[in-house]
Amino acid sequence: MLKFLESQGKETKAKDIITKGWNLAESGSASTQIAQYGKTLINFEFAKKGTNGGWLSTLKSKLSNYLLIHQAKEQEIEQVYNHILMEMLN
Repeated sequence: MLKFLESQGKETKAKDIITKGWNLAESGSASTQIAQYGKTLINFEFAKKGTNGGWLSTLKSKLSNYLLIHQAKEQEIEQVYNHILMEMLN
């Protein structure tokens, strides 16, 4: 779910995550899974609920907050972010 949210880069509805991200038919059990995974991502502060009921990834902003403490440049933050995304794809 986090991979799909990161690839979208915007608020994404649960329906789109189910049908486009997971290639499943929209059903009650799939919606329940989205809610469960979403709660896990919220607990780790990797995602949040958007204003329109969709899901937003907060991974990049969280990385920025942590790395700015160490006075990281924008390019360094982008490199760490890209490295994490590549590891997620493996």
